[in-house]
Parts: sequence; structure tokens; C-alpha cells
Amino acid sequence: SIGLSTAGTNAILIDSSGNVGVGITPTTRFHVYQTGSTQAGLIETSQSASVLNFKSTGQSSGQPQLGCAASDMILNTNGSERLRIDSSGRLLVGTSSALSVNNITAGVEVHSTATTNGASLSIARFNNDGGAPQLNLGKSRNATIAAGTIVQNGDELGHISFNGDDGTDLSTSAARIRAFVDGTPGANNMPGRLEFS
Repeated sequence: SIGLSTAGTNAILIDSSGNVGVGITPTTRFHVYQTGSTQAGLIETSQSASVLNFKSTGQSSGQPQLGCAASDMILNTNGSERLRIDSSGRLLVGTSSALSVNNITAGVEVHSTATTNGASLSIARFNNDGGAPQLNLGKSRNATIAAGTIVQNGDELGHISFNGDDGTDLSTSAARIRAFVDGTPGANNMPGRLEFS
């Protein structure tokens, strides 16, 4: 093993297998460990973004990259951005900025845009039974995530909107499917109705 020490403590250690440890005896090819309030991280000061490249032997270009720009986390493959988590926590696929649809740019959303049929959401189930894939929408009156407060008669439980570009934006709905509480709910009892408009 070869070590670089500061103040009598190994700062960088290369073991007999070629594993490199920064602040720790490595258990993987490259192992970084930091204690205390200072965070271990990748910092690039000469460029606008920090990027971590992943490359296989013989791969000449197009390697996957994980990087950040401003407060966003970005995943690139084959030289193109594929996925972004922006500073508001939105998951953006095929776009670097959130788009308002039906006058909503959600604070937390999965947002997919594309110029082909790639702007789609597919949910498939492969199992030898009668079960089906599901899209589940849930509503609670509690403002704390995962905390329970019963909904009330008339509350809207879910909403699917079909919007078209009217030449200015995607805010105009052509059709909607909405679900409401329709009665007094109770434990394991949720009366409801669907509205098509």
C-alpha cells in the first residue's frame, strides 16, 4: 500500500489491489469518506458545471455523465441530456425547464417532452395472473406528507385533463375526467363519483 499522510493521518491511500481511498481505507476502486459537517464531493471551479464521467473499456465517446449546473442535477447519455432534477425537485425528461400545462407548473412533477412519440408514459405489467398495471392518484386533507386526515364530501380526489395548444400555450382543456368524494367517507369507506366533461 502507498499512503499520503497529513498530520499523521492517511489522506490518500492506494492499496495493493490498486483501490484508491480518500480519507478511508478503500473497499472499492475509488472510495471517498468524510466525517463531520464538511461534505465529500466533486468540485469543478474552472467550468460552469461539475461532471462525473462513466466510461467502459473501448468506449471512445458518448459516455454517461452525471453532473450539476447551478442547483440542478443532470444525467447525460451519448452526449445528450436525458434527465434533470431541477432546483424545485421536478423530474424533467427530455427538457431542461418545466412547462406549464393546464395553467399548472407543479412544484413536484414528472415532466416529459419530446418531438416524437417519446413524450409518452408507458406502464406495463408482466405477471401470470389477472392483475393490471395501475395509475393511482391519492388525496388527503393533511398538509404533512403521509399523515392522515380524512377527506370530505365534495373534495376532488383526482383530475385528468386533456389540453391542446391554442396557438399561445397549453392552458386550454378540451376534456377532463375528475373524481370526487360523493357522500360521507369513513374508515375503509370512500363514496365517490366520476365526472366526464
